[in-house]
Amino acid sequence: MPRLLGKHGPMAGDKNGRGDGHCGIAAEERSAAPQPLEPEAQVAEFLEDAPLGLLWIGPDGRIQRANRAWAELTGGSQASCAGRPFAEFFTDPQAGAELLAATRRNWFAAMAPSGRS
Repeated sequence: MPRLLGKHGPMAGDKNGRGDGHCGIAAEERSAAPQPLEPEAQVAEFLEDAPLGLLWIGPDGRIQRANRAWAELTGGSQASCAGRPFAEFFTDPQAGAELLAATRRNWFAAMAPSGRS
């Protein structure tokens, strides 16, 4: 079984790092119950801390927000990504524009009512 890592190193659990479902927080750190976040804050925190590069792209194709992983992947800062065209991050900007267009088509097709009852 692979070792699980959290923000604080190997996840609490057995000696092999098999987690106990508490995202790397050691038992002694869990003694005080954390205050639950509002759903919007939970989603924002989840996306911000995701190990994958994630973007919020506006209708004009410009990046509105990038998470830390995207900034690290591209060698910039989160702030330096904001406002830049998504296609600019490709060696072939036309390929980036086509990817964005295909993603939009697929998104809207997935969101369309299926006609099933």
